[in-house]
Amino acid sequence: MVLMRTCSLGAATALAAENGGNTGERETIVIDGSVYAFEESCYNGMPATYIDNLTAGTRDVVYYDEANGTVYWNGEPMAYIEKVSTTMEEPASGISPFAAEHWTHNGKSSFKVTWAHKASVFAVAGAISAVLPEVGTFQVIAKMTLGVIKGLAEAAVGGTVEIEEYYHIYADGRIQYRWDWTFIAPTTNERYGPFTSYSDVDFS
Repeated sequence: MVLMRTCSLGAATALAAENGGNTGERETIVIDGSVYAFEESCYNGMPATYIDNLTAGTRDVVYYDEANGTVYWNGEPMAYIEKVSTTMEEPASGISPFAAEHWTHNGKSSFKVTWAHKASVFAVAGAISAVLPEVGTFQVIAKMTLGVIKGLAEAAVGGTVEIEEYYHIYADGRIQYRWDWTFIAPTTNERYGPFTSYSDVDFS
């Protein structure tokens, strides 16, 4: 089982997100002389990233409609997601090389991500993040680096995302999930990653 990003905002917060309000944590980076702020939020109940160009005063949104497997950039279909496989058995190694011994393997999933030739760097990062639990557009850019994302946007129209999921149950009732994910470019089979993300769930 691989947990996906969901929108669990309250009604007032969700409404603000629909109207382009600031509802979540913001990350800021400078790209080609322009300052961009990224905000993970919701759009019509779907996981979304709002991208503000603070230099130009513009706002874009990339969001994923899981119902039809489509990633949208400002309402325009820009990428498509297809689940290739999901397995629950233990991998041959039994444990991630990046995980401590207390981690238990919970499954592996593979997704094919295809984007349009005209997709921007942000749209490509948003498409990759669409299949990653607890990882937004900004985190994909930060982990894979802007140069790599630019190269993928210019040279390829898709690739494969592989995700290994692990969990650990603490004595106090918390469950921590860990995902090791890798992006595999088409044709060359060049691998980027693995990268790691975490999330805590409290059932106490």
